[in-house]
Amino acid sequence: MGSPLKTAWELSKAWPDAELEVIDDSGHTGGLTMRGAVLAAIARFGKYGQ
Repeated sequence: MGSPLKTAWELSKAWPDAELEVIDDSGHTGGLTMRGAVLAAIARFGKYGQ
């Protein structure tokens, strides 16, 4: 999840259904904001499988 922003940007452009969310306050170890974003993404992913 942590990577140089340029790498994430390039991946999001190459991956048609990608969602890039830049989280300023998480750093390398994550944090509450990143936790919420990951949980929200997992919840959305689960809806696709139904």
